[in-house]
Amino acid sequence: MDLIITDDGTDRYFLNQGNGGDGMANFISYTFPASTNGLGGNSVAADLNNDGWNDVLIADVDVDIPGCNRVSNILRNNGNPPNVTFTADSGNIPNSMLQGVHDIAVFDINGDGWLDIVLGRCSSSEIWIQHPYGVLFDFPQGLPSVVAPDEPFTIQAQLTPVGGTVAPDTATLHYAINYGPFTSVLMTDLGGNLYEADLPPAACLDGINFYFSAETVEKSVYSTDPPDAPANTYRADAATGVEITHVNHFEAGEDLSDWTIVSDPSLTAGEWEQADPNGTFFFNLVVAPEDDATPGPDNVMAFVTENGPPGGDVDANDVDGGPTYLTSPSFDLQGTNAVISYAHWFRVYFNSPNVLAVEVSNDGSNWVLVESIASTGGEWKIASFLVGDYVQPSENVQVRFSTSDLVGTFFTEAGIDDFQVEQLTCGPACPADLNGDGSVGILDLLALLAVWGTDPGGPPDFDGDGSVGILDLLALLANWGACP
Repeated sequence: MDLIITDDGTDRYFLNQGNGGDGMANFISYTFPASTNGLGGNSVAADLNNDGWNDVLIADVDVDIPGCNRVSNILRNNGNPPNVTFTADSGNIPNSMLQGVHDIAVFDINGDGWLDIVLGRCSSSEIWIQHPYGVLFDFPQGLPSVVAPDEPFTIQAQLTPVGGTVAPDTATLHYAINYGPFTSVLMTDLGGNLYEADLPPAACLDGINFYFSAETVEKSVYSTDPPDAPANTYRADAATGVEITHVNHFEAGEDLSDWTIVSDPSLTAGEWEQADPNGTFFFNLVVAPEDDATPGPDNVMAFVTENGPPGGDVDANDVDGGPTYLTSPSFDLQGTNAVISYAHWFRVYFNSPNVLAVEVSNDGSNWVLVESIASTGGEWKIASFLVGDYVQPSENVQVRFSTSDLVGTFFTEAGIDDFQVEQLTCGPACPADLNGDGSVGILDLLALLAVWGTDPGGPPDFDGDGSVGILDLLALLANWGACP
């Protein structure tokens, strides 16, 4: 829980960083916008706009001090963690109605799911019923992540107006190819607030970023999907298909000789290792994982930062010093692109600056940060990224995972599992053609049988389950003959 402090000078909010070693909460202080500086009656934290972030309302009249000319504030939470900021926003309540407010109550009066406001003022009391405006977007046929090259792709969008109606000729698709400038096209009105538009034809391996927008007639409220577009958008890549070319579940028997572990000399504990994880606990918090991320009773292993003994102390085998690096083999992505996915685990003591860093390189020397993970909340989570978003795909693409503890944090634990490379393909899709001769035949069958029961890290393990078996054989036979 955080704190709001309304003072007779600067108003502040204190973000709780978690308990220190003494068991007491630690806070970092931040100031609200200067418009709030004054006296104070009461303060309320509530999510007024249903965006998942608590906003703040401050009544600026102290009933023990004469004067009713001060104006109260509604402060919109900008939702930019970890150190959130606020913007003064009246929420369309005139300043004259926010003057002389000594008490504020916030609750849903009419049961519509939106919070309303009751203001106690020096001369009156008012009830303000929230009447939101905007447009919600839904996609009955889904959104593509891969589209056929050189062909348009039709997208349908169901627009649901909130508090009004969708303004004519405002439903718009915005798209950009290969991170170029956005082009905007009006969507066709199919009736019943259903609209459609086409993503443009794109050459194989081109990427299309896209988002949607619309306005309401009432107050001309502009809405986008995703809500923070164009900073964040949807994406589709042009390809004839996706081929799994590498899989690691890090189980016993897998060839992991191309994975490397290198640690800084300052590391005294917590180096990466392949292991069946033994969990550790800090009161009710799971710190190190007890199990790996791969489903199934026969899958038990993962890469973790120094596996401690069963029932070991939470700080006995965690990361100290570092960093320690876990680096993947090299993948040949020359002339193509790929989605790389992985399961990850990361847990640190509450106010620790330590992170799990994920980086990618196309030359083995220069590394680009993909993401910096502060916590996965005591569970395995899946993440993925498109290589071409960060580096030019080459014949030497690698991924590395690293963490460290350079500040003496009480505990730092990380894990990596279920690593996979899905390569975007161009030309005829024929993954069962193992020898590349343009047809699926006896030589491909023999190649499959030669690795039966093993994990080749890609075809002929067509279903990506980590072992070549009957389902992979059936997939090959289903494509027997000349490639399309």
